[in-house]
Amino acid sequence: MVPFLRGEGIRKLDGFIVSHNDNDHSGGMSSVLALVPVAWLASSFTPEIEAFASQEKMPCFAGQVWTWDGVKFEILHPSFLSYDDAKIKDNNRSCVLKISSQSGSILLTGDIEKEAELSLLDTNSEKLKSDVIIAPHHGSKTSSTVDFIEAVQPSIGIFTSGYLNRYGHPKPVVVARYQALIALCIGLITMVR
Repeated sequence: MVPFLRGEGIRKLDGFIVSHNDNDHSGGMSSVLALVPVAWLASSFTPEIEAFASQEKMPCFAGQVWTWDGVKFEILHPSFLSYDDAKIKDNNRSCVLKISSQSGSILLTGDIEKEAELSLLDTNSEKLKSDVIIAPHHGSKTSSTVDFIEAVQPSIGIFTSGYLNRYGHPKPVVVARYQALIALCIGLITMVR
C-alpha cells in the first residue's frame, strides 16, 4: 500500500478504516501506520492496535456518519454493544461501510457472514440499498444470503479474491445467486490480486 500511496502523491491520510483483524484485510496496516501520517484509525479490533500511538483510535460502530467533499460515509455495522460479546467472530464484527455520492453508492462489507447479514437486515435494512456491493467474505458460502442481496439491490457485484485461492472463492453457487438477483445482470466483476 505505501508504494501505491507514494506513487499517487499521497503523503498523509485524514482517516484509515480497517474492517477487521484478518491478515487479508489488515496485513498492510502496520506498514501504512508506520510510514504514513494518519490522523485517525477506525477498526473493529481497537484493543490490538494500541501500539500505534500516533493516531486517534476508535472502534467502528453503526451510526457513525461523516461527509467529506460531498461524499457521505456511514458505518452500518457492527453495533457498539457487540464489542461486549466475546462470542462474536472477527468476521461478523467487520466494519461495514456505505459510501454515497451524487454518482451512486457502494457497500463495503468486509467478511461478514450470515449472522451479521441478518443483524443488518434487522437494524439497518433501509440503509443497505447500494448501486455496487463488494460481496461479503470474498463470495464465501457463509455469506451473501438471498435476503441480504435483495435488500442491497446492487447493479454491480464485485468479488475480491486471489487467483486460484485455496478457499475456492468466489463459490460458484454464490456467483450464481448474484447473477440471478442483480437487476438485469448489469454487472458482475471478479477482481483477482
